[in-house]
Amino acid sequence: MIDPQLAEAIERCISQYSAREDLDRQHELFLVDMSFKGGSGRKVIEILVETEQGVTISQCAALSRLIRDEIEESDELPGIVGESFELTVSSPGVGGPIRHPRQYVRQAGRVLRVHYRTDDNEIHEVTGRLLQADVQTAGAASIVIQPEGRGRRNKGGALAAPLEIPLDTIEKAVVQVEF
Repeated sequence: MIDPQLAEAIERCISQYSAREDLDRQHELFLVDMSFKGGSGRKVIEILVETEQGVTISQCAALSRLIRDEIEESDELPGIVGESFELTVSSPGVGGPIRHPRQYVRQAGRVLRVHYRTDDNEIHEVTGRLLQADVQTAGAASIVIQPEGRGRRNKGGALAAPLEIPLDTIEKAVVQVEF
């Protein structure tokens, strides 16, 4: 569990970085996940960030410096993380679950495996190509998947119709690595 004060400082640094760099929405950094590990020894802070266009190594490095400076210059945060800590800022990488709605935008055109709830509260799974991601429409955010694989054709042999899945019904979505 990450300390709320540390989490707030990290989120503030991400916002400051995007504002300082005057980034538009597609290039604006957003927090995907963060964790704080370690016992009495060296603490490890892991931060995953992304943009709708993909995060660069230089963005991760600059954000890491900004967060480290914030921690070291703070009166309270060194007491939370300890004297010696490791800080890692990176992108989520391929094969991990999608954790933030804005990650879908970057995955357009890729194959996803999606577990979602239907109206009768059953969990269904579909694997298909992400055709569209509407993550900005409040209350109606959704993705559109073109199902792939066996059994995905109708009686005439044509591909099954694209499937629209509301984001609030998705239990888990993972990008599938294609070879």
